[in-house]
Amino acid sequence: MPQTFDFGPKQESEFGMQYRKYFAHWIRLNRLGPVFERRTTLTQEPPYLVGRSAILHLWGTKIGLVVGKWTGERLDEDNALLAALNCIDKEELPKLGENDTDWEDDEPAGA
Repeated sequence: MPQTFDFGPKQESEFGMQYRKYFAHWIRLNRLGPVFERRTTLTQEPPYLVGRSAILHLWGTKIGLVVGKWTGERLDEDNALLAALNCIDKEELPKLGENDTDWEDDEPAGA
């Protein structure tokens, strides 16, 4: 996750950690992507916040500005990492069997 610039009133998480209500950060995008998008932002470190954000793409460049608000929803560490993994585009993952090794020629152990 890129370094965020947090601003606005302070909030306190249920674990006693403080954070600001709003955030902004830069993001790298495809050069010809949409000019405006609404997305969800997740943090990968405590207090594992979830936020709603808007992305403004400086069209023709690879630069986008993300501005959002932490919703107050918090995840535990396992669910935060799982949510981050679920953000990966499934089309970019290798297909099952593409990178598998064929172990059929190996001799069984102890043979």
